[in-house]
Amino acid sequence: MAIETKIQKQRSGNLAQLPILLAGELGYALDAKRLFIGNTAELQDGNGTKTDFTFGVDLDNISASTYKITVDTVVKLDATDYTVDNFTVAFIRSLSPISSVTSQQVYDIGTTDTIVSIDVDGTLYVSPTDWTLTGTNVTFTSPAFTTDNSTITVVVKDPLAVGTGNVSLEYNSEIPLFEPDVGVDVPGFVAITSTTGALPVAFDGTRYDNADIRYSLRNVAGHIRKGSLSIAVNAADGPNGTHTISDNYTNNATTSGSLLDHVFTGTMSSGLFTLHYATTDTANADFAWLTDNFKATL
Repeated sequence: MAIETKIQKQRSGNLAQLPILLAGELGYALDAKRLFIGNTAELQDGNGTKTDFTFGVDLDNISASTYKITVDTVVKLDATDYTVDNFTVAFIRSLSPISSVTSQQVYDIGTTDTIVSIDVDGTLYVSPTDWTLTGTNVTFTSPAFTTDNSTITVVVKDPLAVGTGNVSLEYNSEIPLFEPDVGVDVPGFVAITSTTGALPVAFDGTRYDNADIRYSLRNVAGHIRKGSLSIAVNAADGPNGTHTISDNYTNNATTSGSLLDHVFTGTMSSGLFTLHYATTDTANADFAWLTDNFKATL
């Protein structure tokens, strides 16, 4: 049987301009250095009353820019036309705003459709603490409103949004890239011969906002300290960025002296994080480590 081979050029550009890719099509974000691939669309049919559609993709764990929901090829908007809860897409509509009347507690919303949310002047009200529903009437907990003309916004699930139409989910999947030169699972080693200094452990905070570092310290007497550093950075906070760092460890050195009492800190310059240390232990020590850098925010 003949085998057909197709050569396909991938798309490339900035992450913000990444389109929904065709099934099997590659897209590379040049600015973020991230690779994506398109998937076959997942399709479901409406039955005239169905509002919730469950797909095989956890949409809460991927960026809204990497998927698209359509009904009969018409693109729908997140938070305007639908809400997402893990694997489920629920179609919604906002009712006409209602103006409050001082001390009035009961308001007829004109529908028995399932309420998704109620807010008053932008503040979310929660059932049953703040309101209850009987038929088409919403009853607010006493006291109700102290001023007229507060805006009551009610969002309900909308069975007419789909009807008997076809619901389609198109989405991109990210292909993880592992680059040893940026410190992903690369063992490192350095001799510590002073009480303060910078370590050769650094990463670009504009590319990675998290780093987990497993390390060991061994001094010339054979004492060992094993630990893990958890580092989070925000390169966009201020001119150089900010960071947090935590250190969990165990050791077999004496607790009454200063053996292996190294304290790890960090500095940031133009988004670049560098690990530092300080200690009162004057004995030389060997520092070995493995790192795992990743980006938690899209």
